[in-house]
Amino acid sequence: ELPAAAVEKVGDAEKGADAEPTDAAELPAAAVEAVGDVEAASASAADASNAPAAPSASSLGEQPTSATGNAASNAATDAATDAATDAAADAAQAAAPPGSPQKSNSPTVRVRLTSPTKATADGASTTAERLSAADPDKLLNELVQMRVELNGGGLTSMVPEKDGELKREGYAPPGSWFKPEGTGGLVPAYLRTDDPVKHWHLSLRETETCIREINAKKREAEIKAQEKSKEEVPLDPIPLNEFLYDHLKRRFGSHSGVVEYAYNLRDALHRYQRHVDCKLFLEVLEGSVPEAVREDGLAQLEKLISACTDEDRDANNGVGKGEVSTTVLIVTMQNLFGYKSGAFLEELQRVVGGEVAQRGWGKKVAYRVLLEEDANGQYSKVANMLRQQNLSEYISFRSHLIECIHLTDKHLAGGGKLTLGQLRDAIVTSDPLKTREEASYRT
Repeated sequence: ELPAAAVEKVGDAEKGADAEPTDAAELPAAAVEAVGDVEAASASAADASNAPAAPSASSLGEQPTSATGNAASNAATDAATDAATDAAADAAQAAAPPGSPQKSNSPTVRVRLTSPTKATADGASTTAERLSAADPDKLLNELVQMRVELNGGGLTSMVPEKDGELKREGYAPPGSWFKPEGTGGLVPAYLRTDDPVKHWHLSLRETETCIREINAKKREAEIKAQEKSKEEVPLDPIPLNEFLYDHLKRRFGSHSGVVEYAYNLRDALHRYQRHVDCKLFLEVLEGSVPEAVREDGLAQLEKLISACTDEDRDANNGVGKGEVSTTVLIVTMQNLFGYKSGAFLEELQRVVGGEVAQRGWGKKVAYRVLLEEDANGQYSKVANMLRQQNLSEYISFRSHLIECIHLTDKHLAGGGKLTLGQLRDAIVTSDPLKTREEASYRT
């Protein structure tokens, strides 16, 4: 009957500890008294467990066993532990200053406290006395820490009812996660998710490597599509935003993999915008500029290489040596890119001088080394400056062209509609150096 008595004592203690007192200051004393009663029951259970076995067991010739006594002792001790844990938590909460966090409604983790015998050996007569003498705030913090450790170190398991609310609110821990943009139709396919995305912090080298890989794979896909169509007219380029999703899906095999990499790639593109490859890729990906701008920038480099090759051969009786003087290079750029502003030409001249000095070339420039892509897929500062200027010129001219079209509509038409001739006039106005034939082609 002893375990049942102990359980009854524990029940009374827990009721007393959980009851709402009229005076909060009385709660710690009541809790300690309850713990004392429970420990007394636990001590009685321990004494009973050491009693001799029942005579009936000896009369049958069986070996005496203490299993029944041990079970009683363990049951009473466990019950005492549960009551002590609840009483200690309630006592610490009641003694906490106003404004402290209230008792959590999450499932309580039971922690086995030291037995009364061990507590006495440590210098304290009972666990109840140690609980009474302990600082309430420190005791509550220790109980919370033990609960966290038993839950595997995660605070999330302490407030499971909040997880759904956090997810619905689009919560993302700051610094290491991206906030999801949702799954609406206006969100690009490669960014559609409702879950926070882990931040990888891609480096510049990783970002540029990814850009080169995507551009190369995209070019291969376009060549295959052209061959498959058997059409002589070039097909339109595959939109980069569509190709990016397909490429990442083949690489990672799942939509979640696509999303995770795409969020990190976009973040890196924004962080490294000062590098022309990142800036250009981002502008094309977001639809701000057509992909032809990238091709135009590379075409400019090819034109300059061809012009330098002609100068090289002319200076060496038709046998090119792969180098020209710094002066010839600068004059060739001025003749070839006469449409550039004076500021852009001065900037190019300054970068050429710095590059030549850094490489120790003296008065001669190895123009192919300066203008072609190296084995690592990198361009020189001069080549990147030319490409950056080309992108800036396109963005500037586009804004100017749109303004000319709006002015033409305002003065000649009105209502947002222009005839083909009026649109041609707007293009000629935006770029007087263009002939009407070139304007008609653009129209």
